[in-house]
Amino acid sequence: MKKIFILIIFSLLNINLFAQDFSFPPELKWWIDEIQKVENNIELKDFKLADERILEYEKGKISYKNKLYPVLKKWNYYGNQFGYLDLMCSFMKEKDKYIPLLDIDSCFAVFDRNENLVFEDFFGSQKGIDSFCWLTDKKIVAVGGEYIESLENELCNYNFIIYVYEMEKENVKVNEYVYSVKNIDLSKINRSWFGQRTDYFDWIQN
Repeated sequence: MKKIFILIIFSLLNINLFAQDFSFPPELKWWIDEIQKVENNIELKDFKLADERILEYEKGKISYKNKLYPVLKKWNYYGNQFGYLDLMCSFMKEKDKYIPLLDIDSCFAVFDRNENLVFEDFFGSQKGIDSFCWLTDKKIVAVGGEYIESLENELCNYNFIIYVYEMEKENVKVNEYVYSVKNIDLSKINRSWFGQRTDYFDWIQN
């Protein structure tokens, strides 16, 4: 009986540890809600760990002072660092809103309060981040995806991805949780943060 009790406790601890590693902030629930418009059954539990990698901190001082768009700064609740959705993005101002001009490549970055680069994550042309949220002062959860294959009739095969950035003492650990779909029409869902903030942006999802 004692052994069974220990096994139950151990199992519960394992479940708890996994849940802590994959905590999903409610501020990003809209992203899941959008996907459910075309993929009804998707749930967080369906995302499986697909990749673990390490990012290095920037060793030198690379300043972006006055080069970043304030509208893309998201400060954490301690105010000592902020994430920047895409370093490769620029904007065109029209009336009282911005029109995002996306580069073929994308890059997520974190800066200190003086706009010095802390670390960056390049994605290339097929992969990127739609939005992100600070979970703690050392952990960021981001959501995005990856084009796998373009098909006919505006359909594609696509990986929806949840990224967990954990800033440790020596480096940044990144876990990627993936949910793969086939024959999906991405134009039917508004998965980008730009599209969710119509108070700032004129945005057509691509």
